[in-house]
Amino acid sequence: MRPSLDTISNNLCGSVVPDLVFWAGRATHLPDFLEYLRQRQCHSTPITVVTGSDAATLDPKLAALNDPGAPISLLYAPLADPGQLGANTNPDRGLFNTFVEEFGADHHGQQFDKGHLASGWAVMAHDGFLVASQAIRKAVNSPKTPPSPHAVAAQLYLFDATNVIRGASGIFRIDPDTGNRKTGQNPQVSRLGHALKD
Repeated sequence: MRPSLDTISNNLCGSVVPDLVFWAGRATHLPDFLEYLRQRQCHSTPITVVTGSDAATLDPKLAALNDPGAPISLLYAPLADPGQLGANTNPDRGLFNTFVEEFGADHHGQQFDKGHLASGWAVMAHDGFLVASQAIRKAVNSPKTPPSPHAVAAQLYLFDATNVIRGASGIFRIDPDTGNRKTGQNPQVSRLGHALKD
C-alpha cells in the first residue's frame, strides 16, 4: 500500500493541483497518506483531506498535521466525539457525563482505563450494546426461553417515536425504514491540522 500512497500523493501535484481530496481508505493507512502528502513535490500548497469518523483515532500531534511548510487540514464528522458530547451546547450532556463517571468507577475491583474515552469508541460500543440488550429484553416472551433472532431484530425497528434509547451519546431512535440512527442533533465537523484558507 505504501508505494501506491506515495504515487497517489505525488499525482496531486500535476498541472492542476487540487485543494481537497477525499480519503476513503482504511483508517490505519491514513497517517501514512498524510505523511506522503506532507512530502509531496507541491507540499507547500495547502490541501484539505475529508474523511470518515475513523479519523477520531488520529493523534492530533501527528507531524504531518503540524508542519507549517506543508499545510494539511483534515475534516471529519466524528460519531461520538467526547469534546462535543461533554460540551455545554449538548442538550444530552448529562447522559454522557453519567457514562464517564460510571466508566471510571470501580466495578467489583475492576476499572476501565479512562484513556479509552478519548476517541469515542467506548461510547459507541456502550450504545451499541445498550441497544442490543434492550431489544433482547423487549423480545423475551418467557423468562426461560431465549428470544429468536427475528424477534430481536423486529424490536430494533420499534425504537422510534417515544420509544427512545438514552445512550451515552444522547437520546436517539432507530429509523424503521433504514435501520439508521436518528437524532435531533446534526453531527459537527471536526478539524485537525492547519486552519482552512478563507
